[in-house]
Amino acid sequence: MIDAKAIETGFVSLISNSWLTSIMKNGDNLAAKDAPILPKNSADTELLVEPYLAQVGQFLRRQRKDFPNIYFHLLKIFKWEIVAISLLQLLSMLMTAFKPLLIGQFLAYLDPQQSAHLWSNDITLPLAAIFTISIVTPILDSIANSLSAKSQVNFWVLMNTLLYKKTLKLSAESRVKYQTGNLLNIYGSDSAKIYQGLTAFNSCIFPIIQVVTNILFLQSLIGLTTVYTCIAYILAFIPVVMMQIRIQQLATKSDMLVDTKINHLRDIFKSIKNIKLSNVENYFFDIVKANIDQDMDVARIIYLLNRVSFTVTTGLSTLLSCLTFVIYSILGSTLNPAVIFPAYMYLDQISSQLVTLKEIFEVAMVVYEGYNIVTKFMSASEKRDTNDNTGSRLAIELVGTTWKWFDPVYIKEAHDLEMKKIRYIGKYRKQTLERKANENTFQLKDVNLDIEKGKTIGVVGTVGAGKSTLLSGIARELDYNSGKMHIDGTIAYFTQQPWLMMDTIESNITFGQELDQQKLDHIIEICGLKMDIDGLDNGIHTLVGESGVNLSGGQKARVSLARCIYSDSDIYLLDDPLASIDARVGRQVFEAAIKNELKGKTVLFSTHQLQYMNQMDEIIVIDKGRLVERGTFEELNQIDSGYFKKMIENFHFDEELENDTKETVIETQSKQVSKKTEDIIRKEQSKTVFFF
Repeated sequence: MIDAKAIETGFVSLISNSWLTSIMKNGDNLAAKDAPILPKNSADTELLVEPYLAQVGQFLRRQRKDFPNIYFHLLKIFKWEIVAISLLQLLSMLMTAFKPLLIGQFLAYLDPQQSAHLWSNDITLPLAAIFTISIVTPILDSIANSLSAKSQVNFWVLMNTLLYKKTLKLSAESRVKYQTGNLLNIYGSDSAKIYQGLTAFNSCIFPIIQVVTNILFLQSLIGLTTVYTCIAYILAFIPVVMMQIRIQQLATKSDMLVDTKINHLRDIFKSIKNIKLSNVENYFFDIVKANIDQDMDVARIIYLLNRVSFTVTTGLSTLLSCLTFVIYSILGSTLNPAVIFPAYMYLDQISSQLVTLKEIFEVAMVVYEGYNIVTKFMSASEKRDTNDNTGSRLAIELVGTTWKWFDPVYIKEAHDLEMKKIRYIGKYRKQTLERKANENTFQLKDVNLDIEKGKTIGVVGTVGAGKSTLLSGIARELDYNSGKMHIDGTIAYFTQQPWLMMDTIESNITFGQELDQQKLDHIIEICGLKMDIDGLDNGIHTLVGESGVNLSGGQKARVSLARCIYSDSDIYLLDDPLASIDARVGRQVFEAAIKNELKGKTVLFSTHQLQYMNQMDEIIVIDKGRLVERGTFEELNQIDSGYFKKMIENFHFDEELENDTKETVIETQSKQVSKKTEDIIRKEQSKTVFFF
């Protein structure tokens, strides 16, 4: 690891960028671990992230009227860097503006007829000034660029941290709107546009100042001709500006096409097995190809417009310079080197700055678009805050809490219309989408629940009753719409679909925590993974594919359960962890891992396997989105016509039916074997020869 102090630069190193030489020489031998540790004052995100997110939360809770402007917070952090860069650029600009006048003085000194226009008969001072400007200007620009690059790196650290923390706060409805493709674009291109806006002040103001300064100096050289020149420049650049507006519109369309393409590719890769098995590769290939073709068509138009704009801008510079001198001669003025060369330099600078202004106009539209996208993302609805202090007795307390699953189809449709920037969707159309999104929902309503610390609670109910909704709501994967929720302690959540990352089995279990080999071996043993791991070539260091594709369903479930237990959390939310594990191993895992290892922890155990319910401290029964019963196994069994008692009766009936079926199969197989045996004996008897 390289210390940041090892690459600190002095003045000479800063202006010459020589500090990069040693790093570039050793570049082939460096790895990611050799990246320097940034100084705390450069990498500290607390200055921006926490205060800004706090103000965003106040806005979403209606505690403030206006949405916090991100530039206000960025300017507070980077104000001194911006001031330093501005002063350096201003000084460089002024020195560049005076250079043509000094060259004109030198040419006037060489022409005896222009001696009246000399500031001084001593030519040493103008020559020394020209030399100084030629040396100092690149130095100032180099320092400004170095400071700008350093600020940009710090900005990216801040913005990515800010966007990442916001992503973790998104509600279920917002996660439907902002999928992987949208988030990648926001993290990448849109956040960079915010930085362009941060430096846009210098980029916008200084070229305007330089154009005005050059026009004033040009007016002192060629007089009234300057007015005609300015009018010609303005008229010539109107079509260029119109082309830039069209380019920006196409760029917005291109961003939307990229979002669509990424989302399609993500969905295809997630479902690649089903696609291959169903033999529908060509259908999805055509979808992706159509997206790429549309994006390429837009990219070609943007490229052509940029080339035309560049050609027109470059050609106009030379054409308008020649036109200026023609008008100057027509008006009766005499052309001489002391006028031509300084005037041409000023005209060239004006053309360059107008080109810069054209680019700034383009950047301004890009910044405006990026700012709107980032602001819209930052203002997306968030999970509600929970009070993480319930007292010393309760681990979970729910008071009139309601969770709602939003239908992603209608939410996504409304969001797509909004992202296409249709100004008027139509009141009826918008109301219809909102109504459908609310109607096509599942709700777990008015949950009143308090769970003491150290209790093991069984959660049962029919399929679709709301068991997973309860656990995901407590885990804050789903935002609650009304009521209150208080959680006291850290949470480990086992989802119904086990999740694994593409890494080793060991990394999937430890999940970033410090490795404790004794603890890891013990957890592998109680989760029934030892024989599975011993059978792998690389053992616990075997790489697991994306989503655990090279493991069976039961193995994935046990690895995920091992990760939960290794986390040593206070609260365990287990959503049907034994569903994909066979009965014998499931009983062992339940006894060793859930019952014994998690003893003293707060456990919510959701399952359809009711044979474990008599070992729960309490049982919660959910039916059609409501908590209908709660009590111990004995208490619920005593309720006549109770939900749980009916479930137990049906469960036992299924077991008896299964056992009867097994006995019938065994009896039938025995009869078949007996019949085959008798046939064989008869055949052998018929072949037997008796001798007397």
